Amino acid sequence: MQVLLYYFQIQYINGQLTEVYKYHNIYFIFFGKKMLLDDFLIQQQQILALIYQVQLQINQPPQGRTKSNIWCEQENSLLSTLILEYGAKNWSFISQKFNQLNYRQRGQASIVQHWVRVLTPEKTQRKWSGDEDNLLINVLLKSPRRQWKYMAKQLEGRTDNQIINRLKVLKNNKKWINIDRDYFP
Repeated sequence: MQVLLYYFQIQYINGQLTEVYKYHNIYFIFFGKKMLLDDFLIQQQQILALIYQVQLQINQPPQGRTKSNIWCEQENSLLSTLILEYGAKNWSFISQKFNQLNYRQRGQASIVQHWVRVLTPEKTQRKWSGDEDNLLINVLLKSPRRQWKYMAKQLEGRTDNQIINRLKVLKNNKKWINIDRDYFP
């Protein structure tokens, strides 16, 4: 991809950026398609959105299915920014806005799950301690089988996926041989 940017004249009034005038045309060449932005007044938000779109296009993964469609840092920061700006209530609006600004389209359910399971500030990314492992096993034995969300509520700061993954590690390490295999994922 080739991006050609030319000079801008920026006008400040009382210390606020109000207008940006272009002296030359801006050409974008995306995969052989040449796009020209005609000479006109560009507002600050349009420039920031344009820069963000160019950054995302530069970091775009190859076409087709990627490995489990892993979320990148730009997507995480975009989602966090949208949540801070609009709140975690109107998910249809947030997903629509997210997909407008993002190069990879995500479904509303995927966006909600990623926020709840990964990015929610209350969730922890710390390593599991021995005490937490013991607490996990106690919760596992007292909970209905394979009710991971229920167990996540019992273990503060842990998600259902973190619990499943930790149980797989414990099972592979054979630390908990005396536990019935039906309890494990």
